Amino acid sequence: MIFAVCAVGNRTGWQGIPVYLLFVGFVGRIASSKIELRRGEIVVVNPLRTHSIPAAAVRAVEVSDYGTLEVHYGKEEQVAAFAYGGSVIDLLKRTSDGAAREIREWIRANCEDGDRYSVSVRWTRCRFPDMAVIASVVTVVVGALVMVLTSS
Repeated sequence: MIFAVCAVGNRTGWQGIPVYLLFVGFVGRIASSKIELRRGEIVVVNPLRTHSIPAAAVRAVEVSDYGTLEVHYGKEEQVAAFAYGGSVIDLLKRTSDGAAREIREWIRANCEDGDRYSVSVRWTRCRFPDMAVIASVVTVVVGALVMVLTSS
């Protein structure tokens, strides 16, 4: 690719590639948002942070006025699920309401008694979107080096 760019004399033709890769990384992170109902815990996967909340800690699952699904836990804590962030589709199909109803039923069936619980929050890992962002950075560095080395 470097040879092709240099051979034709088009030194700036590569610059769209990192933009595309950043776009793929951004959209990939958004598309990976979800809510998982695992054994005894709810996992809310948002684009940047993942919240693992034990079923016993959940106080309520509600849908805000704008259609965003919110999981309330502990005393005052809450986390909004980006996967059900409210949209035009949600206004028509009521997907957040259905998800909230399903989670409430799951909590009733899987809730274990106990006052002690541990909520964990960690960075969300998305293999392919992160690889696209890394490839974007590598492309920028290589492209910049080629431009500097081939400048006259």
